[in-house]
Amino acid sequence: MLRKFISSVKKRRLGLLGACGAVYLIFISVIIVLHDALSLSRTGNDSPGPPTPALPGWLLAYAEYHSDQLQNHRHTTRFLVYVCTGGLCGGIGDRVTGIVTAFYLAVATNRVFLVHNPSPVDLGVVLNTSNIDWKTHAGYVMSQRPLSIGMIDRVGESLDLLNDNAEQRLIALRTNLNLTDRDYILSRKEFALSLQNLGVPVDTWRPPNGGILFAWAWSALFTPTSALDEAVRAKWARVTGFEGSLDSYVAVHIRTGGHWGDGKRHDPANDEFAECAKRVVKRMSAGAALSVYVASDDHNAKMSLQQKVPGAVFDPVLPFHIDKSGRGLDAQEKFLETWAEFMILSRADCLVYSRSGFSEVAVSVSRDLVRGHRCAVQFDSCSTEDIDRSRSNFVPLRLYWPNDVK
Repeated sequence: MLRKFISSVKKRRLGLLGACGAVYLIFISVIIVLHDALSLSRTGNDSPGPPTPALPGWLLAYAEYHSDQLQNHRHTTRFLVYVCTGGLCGGIGDRVTGIVTAFYLAVATNRVFLVHNPSPVDLGVVLNTSNIDWKTHAGYVMSQRPLSIGMIDRVGESLDLLNDNAEQRLIALRTNLNLTDRDYILSRKEFALSLQNLGVPVDTWRPPNGGILFAWAWSALFTPTSALDEAVRAKWARVTGFEGSLDSYVAVHIRTGGHWGDGKRHDPANDEFAECAKRVVKRMSAGAALSVYVASDDHNAKMSLQQKVPGAVFDPVLPFHIDKSGRGLDAQEKFLETWAEFMILSRADCLVYSRSGFSEVAVSVSRDLVRGHRCAVQFDSCSTEDIDRSRSNFVPLRLYWPNDVK
């Protein structure tokens, strides 16, 4: 697996690898030598270690490289920092999309990826690091006055700047990407070619199967903090009266728009959401009781669906947009509430989503890490066939795991 990774790295263009490319190749070569030595030393009597994360080899190799660069800081190490320090960075959907896209740009350009997101509340309040430490050195790098590239509403020009400054060690990327921007960026020839040479399947980036790239990045970068876990438990207990872990349930997200300067999106009384929810419950429950959790930016939309779907529940806490809602002394509490809602959507057995990055990204980050399947349907594409297809939909293993999974 690692031999294939280094072979693919050698094929990448020198201009894209930059000065750090030689260090990268040497480091991966050392990993291979150690890997082979450890393989020879193992015996059948060894007790099994912790389970290996269900992540592809190229991503685990990048995580090793990232860790080495941070632990043995070199003057040749190049960084790419996703930045949100104020202004419009987008809601959770756009922010996560921006972070994930910036991460893949860092992989493509052989840079150490970091996140600096203190606005409106530090991202570390809700998310910890996972395989990749994206936060320990972010403040220091930002203090060194990195080259700032603003990708808001100027995606093409920003990518040209990133290419033209390949030798610049410190780059801060300011962005509020949506899904369309993401697709455009990773389809750019120079970045797509580099990622493909590493084994990253950018040709299937688009949904439905492309969401597995989102899930891989999310899993490698983030785990919820104890504060976020507690906010999820508290919200669940508030709406169900049950203080244990979340049981089986279907979630519905209705983004009506018309709030915080946002344009109208869906009618709060749209029957399609309720009909879809009932169809999903019938298909999923096999006669057993199944809760339906309703999330929305509009209280009337929650009330309307509850009246139409037996057993539907919702949290009466007022919605909060982390970018457009007013700030205040309770900003952190609202921040946690919004992220808790996102996590509840992402953990649902099946999710009925609207045309909103909030629920679309909740689908993408929660796909199965090996096969990519996820029970999720858009409210207006919700036939029985659509539901079944989402539950059985999986990524052909040969595209992602040619040497790892038989």
